[in-house]
Amino acid sequence: GKILAALERNQIASNTLVIVTSDNGAAGRVYPPLRGSKTQIWEGGHREPFVARWPGKIKPGTTCDDTICLNDLLATCAAIVDAKLPDNAGEDSVSILPDLLGTATGPVREATVHQSLAGDMAIRQGEWKLIFMKTGARELYNLKADLSETKNVAAENPEVVARLTALMQRYIDTGRSTPGAPQKGRAGFPTPKAKGKKASAEPE
Repeated sequence: GKILAALERNQIASNTLVIVTSDNGAAGRVYPPLRGSKTQIWEGGHREPFVARWPGKIKPGTTCDDTICLNDLLATCAAIVDAKLPDNAGEDSVSILPDLLGTATGPVREATVHQSLAGDMAIRQGEWKLIFMKTGARELYNLKADLSETKNVAAENPEVVARLTALMQRYIDTGRSTPGAPQKGRAGFPTPKAKGKKASAEPE
């Protein structure tokens, strides 16, 4: 309230985009029904609200189910000011301006990649989330049916596992998830294995 009041007081509220969000999940286990917490690969470590206010641009009271990342703010701000980013900047940043303006005709991102502090990685596309454990194990969850990530359905959906594994491999090989020249990846970045150990589906 104080920030919005300051914008009004300085007569700049009408042309200011205000965003309220967070960079990660809570440090404690206070996110039911989400599994996990800060630094972990589960939804409790990554899923955050994203609230935006932009008078005359964003229709009040609207919602969007699209999956976005905080690194998308770089490409979004560039799009807002009509600036072109260098090819080697924001290799994983996608403009969410269509989502904000309500003009998107589909997901703005092809997929979203997560990494935990422990080195586990995950790729999410639509309702599917495939986790590559540092141990080599893989776990697949349907977040639409199982937001708490309690049932590993990798064995029942081999085609989804194969598709998301191939997509993750492409991102790693090219060093980016957006169109452009290949970028050098980070040293020691884990590569998904074609064959992984079956993981336990028991939640933490």
